[in-house]
Amino acid sequence: MVKIDSDASLTIKTSDPANNDLFILDGSNVYSPRGGFEFDPYGGIIHCNGTFFMEGGAIQNYDANRFRGSTIAVVGENASFQMTGGRISDNTFSDQMGGIIYIARGASMTMENGEICDNEIGR
Repeated sequence: MVKIDSDASLTIKTSDPANNDLFILDGSNVYSPRGGFEFDPYGGIIHCNGTFFMEGGAIQNYDANRFRGSTIAVVGENASFQMTGGRISDNTFSDQMGGIIYIARGASMTMENGEICDNEIGR
């Protein structure tokens, strides 16, 4: 799991913008306790309280299986997720009040390019 603090930023991209498979953040073996982590009640592969830029690469295969669960959680008034490339795919969400990408408490998301595809909501 990656946590981005409110005063920090993270950029994910590849050396070849046409090839997202050069960087894959795979959630197949990520364990997220049902009650969440002490520092992150939303779980997920990425919890952002700062700024997250996704310019390339892939985030895939995460099972957000709990209340407020998500693959990516962007939470807080100053938190933002800017997607200009990459792929978020093959993730599942199976509980209430969450989603593949969870934007809450004044956070924002801008998507100018990239793909969010082949995810599954509910079972």
